[in-house]
Amino acid sequence: MLLLSKIIQKTLARKIKHNFLARVIGEKEMELIFEELKNEFIKADVNYEVTEQFFKEIQDNLREEKRLFMGKEEVQLELYQKIKDKLINSLGEEAEPLKLRKKGRDKFLLIGTNGAGKTTTVAKLAYYLKTKKGIESIETVSLDANRAAAFEQLQQLVTPLGVKSHFIKELEELQEFEEELKNREVNSILYDSGGVIPKDIEGLSYLKKLSSLVNPTETILVLDALAGQESLEIVKLFCESITVDSLIVTKSDSMSPLGAALSAHYFYKLPIKFLGEGEGIEDLIVFYPDRIVSKLLGEGDVQTLAEKIEEKEIDTNQAEKSIYKFLKGKFDLEDLILQLKEVKKFGSIGSLLKMFPSLNNLTEKLLSQSSAVEEEFAKWEVLIQSMTPYEKQNPKVIKAESSRRARIVRGSGRKVEELNRLLNKWEQTKKKAEEIGQNILTKQGDWTNIFDYLK
Repeated sequence: MLLLSKIIQKTLARKIKHNFLARVIGEKEMELIFEELKNEFIKADVNYEVTEQFFKEIQDNLREEKRLFMGKEEVQLELYQKIKDKLINSLGEEAEPLKLRKKGRDKFLLIGTNGAGKTTTVAKLAYYLKTKKGIESIETVSLDANRAAAFEQLQQLVTPLGVKSHFIKELEELQEFEEELKNREVNSILYDSGGVIPKDIEGLSYLKKLSSLVNPTETILVLDALAGQESLEIVKLFCESITVDSLIVTKSDSMSPLGAALSAHYFYKLPIKFLGEGEGIEDLIVFYPDRIVSKLLGEGDVQTLAEKIEEKEIDTNQAEKSIYKFLKGKFDLEDLILQLKEVKKFGSIGSLLKMFPSLNNLTEKLLSQSSAVEEEFAKWEVLIQSMTPYEKQNPKVIKAESSRRARIVRGSGRKVEELNRLLNKWEQTKKKAEEIGQNILTKQGDWTNIFDYLK
């Protein structure tokens, strides 16, 4: 899907340039612009009614400010800013924190449809509470009686965090657990409920009983960003059956969460607490409306990027040394594997790219290729791990000796063509990096201010 800024800017420019010859844009012309923008929002999975209301409010605002008669140059800037401000406002304006009590126990009940990512989100939330909020005593409860594998998955994810897991199949067991809990010191409990499909009256009824027994501090609906136009129906289904306090939108690295988030918040005023980006347990992003809108509009999210660098403990000194080595054409496969590991700390390449401001067609092209690049990187990592330290530091010996190539391919389980591609890429990149480095050295005279040049 195109970056939203591109959709808006292209639509505005096309309409203004080709359809309007007048020196000013009036109400009739503005209607035509809005109609095309509405179509683009609907394509981005924003609900039809939400889209209509969204642009009506912008138009009413322009009318009140008497801004409907503007010169062509003004229209694009004015509308772009109005849409951006309205998006931020429509998503809640500010990040809304979890409901954490100053005293007593917090209980979070996660609900949603099958496959929305509830179990993984429970684990991510446990990680967030432990590492970001400093909550030591956390336990998780799997209430998915129809999927025993859900408990096993949850246990595997949270055990390394020192978080205890429980598997409860029946309401009677849950009641006993809640009674027993009164005598124990536990700060936070996370409940992973079973998936409910639309029109599952029995499942929704059971969920209401669970909620009544648990009496949660906060009930969080886990919403799949890939649900598209169905998102609003899913939100409606749960909101009409049970008290829902907030949303977590998952799989938002695969596709813009705009449609699901905007529609749900617009109709039900549900605050969006987090976005699930990536498969790592740490890949739960606090939902800042201004930051997510900046990303959607291709303006990047440098603030979150800076926070990630700090929290992932990226070694910036080592990074500088690596760049020096890279630009001198002296980097080897050991350096490459170290850099791949650093990149992986950020989650998917796609989610990392979205944090940078858009570079015209380049960002879109890179985003479309990010999955293929990740697959290639995974192959390289396996191949490099099958090399000896000497081979990593001197890749040319691998090219020179077929016996080394055969051993690496056999040990990694990859193909010889993939190894050859890795070695060729390394050689090409090394050569290009050396050329760039020499160019910088020629212009700068020395290497001490290289990073000022690169900025």
